[in-house]
Amino acid sequence: QQLIDEFNPVLFELQRWEALDTNYHLSHAIAERLYGAEHPNTINAATTLASWKIRAWQTGAYRPRGDRSVQEASEIYRKLLGNLDDGDANSHGLRANWLSSRGLAYFYAARHVASLPVTEFQHSAPQTSSFQQCVPLVMSVDGALPSANACHANQNLDPEYYASQQREKNNTVRRHLGNMRQSFMEAIEAIDADPRATLEQRVQAILNLGDANLLAEDYTRARSQYARAWELLSADDENLGLRQRLLDTPTLALRGLLDALPFDEALPGQEVKGTVAFDVTETGELENINVTGEGALTQENIAAIAIKLDQSVFRPRIVESRPVRSRLSLPAADL
Repeated sequence: QQLIDEFNPVLFELQRWEALDTNYHLSHAIAERLYGAEHPNTINAATTLASWKIRAWQTGAYRPRGDRSVQEASEIYRKLLGNLDDGDANSHGLRANWLSSRGLAYFYAARHVASLPVTEFQHSAPQTSSFQQCVPLVMSVDGALPSANACHANQNLDPEYYASQQREKNNTVRRHLGNMRQSFMEAIEAIDADPRATLEQRVQAILNLGDANLLAEDYTRARSQYARAWELLSADDENLGLRQRLLDTPTLALRGLLDALPFDEALPGQEVKGTVAFDVTETGELENINVTGEGALTQENIAAIAIKLDQSVFRPRIVESRPVRSRLSLPAADL
């Protein structure tokens, strides 16, 4: 298993995504066979596999058959949660993290379905923008078979069928987003049930739910969670420093949920350079982006920064319970 894992950075550098996916699967299968499903080594291999599935989809590196990867990640977290021992002192924290990660998988599944044209969305039966009508002309021992020249295409998609597929597509998106929110709300409940949980952990779980809604562009729900976090941290002056640290600066949404992967470290000679500054709007959009610093204005470096920014959503600064527009400046390597 260790030997397999040591190949992963090499496969990442070579952009052998299918081989990398196979390696993560193989590492998990070996760990499960050697140690059993509940052993720490197997759990680590499972969370790494799920993290890879989500990050590969998020970055666009590997998306086999649409949203299959994020659906697989969701299933991995479901099994991990099912095997979790509630009597373990660490179970609440693990449950919260896995539920939040599963929620992120649901979000990307929703995004995938939402991006599909209705004619490519499949539910119950395959659909295309046309269908064929055939007359059986060729006889065989297997019965009547249609010949190619006996078929003609009907290019008019049934309006009622089209409308039903549109409704089902919308329902699928809503279902995924509902599962996303439910996962993050259950993560909050898991933290609240932990007698050892700190105020920071409770607030962070609430902020994660707000961030998830921000990703889904549900700004009303996002603002309600940010306001809830502000109120908890404003109950007394003792939490002023924590409030400033968590809410006074725009922050990368849902940072730290997934396991560390090769994606999270720059390859030798490919580190992004310079300082990047941008405005984070009330809805988390990035505007007025500026890159400065020696070696930062090369075409390759600007392109690398643009990709990282495109893959990132920032929680806005929260002041008096409300998100406000503010400017953020940070080393480009920290994106």
